[in-house]
Parts: sequence; structure tokens; C-alpha cells
Amino acid sequence: MDKRENHRNKLWRRKHQARLFKKRLIRLAGWRFYMKREDGTWDNHPHWFELARVRWCWRFKSTGTVCGCELCRGERYDRTAYKKETRRIMKETAD
Repeated sequence: MDKRENHRNKLWRRKHQARLFKKRLIRLAGWRFYMKREDGTWDNHPHWFELARVRWCWRFKSTGTVCGCELCRGERYDRTAYKKETRRIMKETAD
């Protein structure tokens, strides 16, 4: 097998791991999350590369699903399902 045919080598895996790590940290930073810095101050909205420097965020490099929260599971906010649920609750309370 030619090396050019098999593009998923060690270099590709490392680059892919870096892409996923960046994607996970961007999602984490987008959730309006508070981070405590080493000097004891709190950062209200850290940038993703600031999170990459923090030791506890390194687990996002190799672990796809770190825990069971909605951020790690990758669930998205579904507006239509929310509207249907709200209508159902309003109907039940009106009766």
C-alpha cells in the first residue's frame, strides 16, 4: 500500500487531535463560563487559548466525552422542541 493512499498516519492523528481539542475549548469558552486563574482572580469569559493553558482542560485533548453534562455530550439547544414543550405545558395549565 502506498503511503499517499493511507493518509491517516501519526501526523494526521496529531493534527486531528489538535483540531478537536481546539473545537472543544471554543465550545467550552462559548458557554459563558467562569475560570479561576492561578493568582486567585476570576475570569468571566476566557478565550479558548487561555483555557488551553490551564492544566485541568488538558483532559479535553484525549477524551471525547469527559463527563455527562450537556456541554460534553454535544447536545445543542433545539428551539422547535422548546416551543412545542412550552405550548404543551401552557395547554395543560390552561385546562
